[in-house]
Amino acid sequence: MADEELLQLFRQKASLQMLAGFQDSFPVLQMIVLHGNPEYYARKKAEYLEFSISYAVRYYDELYRRGLIKKKYDINEIKMLSQAEFLALCTFLENTERQGSMDEDSVQAFETLLRIIQIGIQVDSGMDLK
Repeated sequence: MADEELLQLFRQKASLQMLAGFQDSFPVLQMIVLHGNPEYYARKKAEYLEFSISYAVRYYDELYRRGLIKKKYDINEIKMLSQAEFLALCTFLENTERQGSMDEDSVQAFETLLRIIQIGIQVDSGMDLK
């Protein structure tokens, strides 16, 4: 994969695309988050984090190896970022359940949080998106 393609993945805001792709599944996800078996929830959280962390480690290591970012993230930093995103998703689902629907303000607030995380990573890592 070319350098520009790697940076394009970052620009495309994968987390926001994932949100849009899962909107049809939100009622089921809400049920799991709010009313599900705690062991099932813990297992799903572990699966999400394992996938998210393993992807992020490989992705940011490759960006660093190619000199596209100046900071090499350690596993603890990547775990914290992945956990923050998962917690934000759960909070978003809890809020939409309380409101009875997924309104535009809730979606906008979640998208804003993900953008702020992305901008923070861009600045912290020294990534130059040109």
